[in-house]
Amino acid sequence: MFLGTVISTLFHGQQTNTLFNTQVHAIEAEIPQILDSAHIPGISIALIDKGELVWSKGFGVVNKESGVKVSGETIFPAASLGKSVFAYAVLKMVSLGKLQLDSAITSTLPLQYLEENILKGKLLDEKIKLITPRMILSHSSGLPNWRTTGEPLKTLFTPGERYSYSGEAYFLLQLFVEYIMMQPIEKVMHHFVFEPLAMKSSTYLAGDHERYTSTYGNDGQPVIADPHEMANVAHTFKTNATDYARFIIAVMNGNGLTKTVSKEMFHPQITTDICRGKIAWGLGFAIQETDQGTAFFQWGKSPDASGYFIGFKESGKAIVYFTNIANQGLRIGEVLVHDALHYQDPLFACFGVKQYNQ
Repeated sequence: MFLGTVISTLFHGQQTNTLFNTQVHAIEAEIPQILDSAHIPGISIALIDKGELVWSKGFGVVNKESGVKVSGETIFPAASLGKSVFAYAVLKMVSLGKLQLDSAITSTLPLQYLEENILKGKLLDEKIKLITPRMILSHSSGLPNWRTTGEPLKTLFTPGERYSYSGEAYFLLQLFVEYIMMQPIEKVMHHFVFEPLAMKSSTYLAGDHERYTSTYGNDGQPVIADPHEMANVAHTFKTNATDYARFIIAVMNGNGLTKTVSKEMFHPQITTDICRGKIAWGLGFAIQETDQGTAFFQWGKSPDASGYFIGFKESGKAIVYFTNIANQGLRIGEVLVHDALHYQDPLFACFGVKQYNQ
């Protein structure tokens, strides 16, 4: 028997809506079979309809040896899905006039601070002086995804010229935010996102919380977390589906954002090379125009976790899930998105991710 917490009433105390009544029971029955077939230990999953959280539940096990069940409160590594949450915080700061989207980072961040904290040496690439927050949030900064350890930071092309996914750039923006706010990123995120949205199970910090799930690599073997890992908005986020759903809803509603900034968040900033150029990047997530409206989404994959979210702003529908194993979580994405949203998501095929049932 799988243990989980079902949110089966809406905020107004009414019966659950059509999405829950027609689909959730079927999804609940199917997920344990999916996990077994895909060799996924555990999952945290949530559905949103009409801009409201209608269902959230945990399935499977926290630890394969102990057999402890995943609950609705279990915390999962979220990998790159933390980028979108950070982007939302940055845009709240833009809305408050605390930073400018199109001002170069180095116009505010002293070069010495940059050299000491991220360059680890002298600035050798003058193009770095062209990078703006907009370029970073839209993955057009020109920086590599991650540089080789010990290598100087340098651009791959002129910033703003084209799309190239970069965790390195998000970390640069993190340092910029920490400098202007004069606080570590965890405190900044608590102030702008976690506390306003009641995301009590979310953090970028390392630790050994009793509600954390164990994690597993591609080979199914346990991956031991680094207890000293520093907070990095590009990949150290930890949360669960219920918390993340609150963030998605806030983004859909533009909470804390000016109308102009909220519109910019969903506006295609740069065309990507994903799905033969059919996918663009907004400010914090990927965007695609579909027959169901504007889809916005972000995937996450790391050596010990994988997950995904996709939502549709116009209808207020979305699904988010996290798994505690590397890559395998993306192999169930297509069927989960289809069953939950009746949408045939092309992303997995474009990435060459073979689904578990193929």
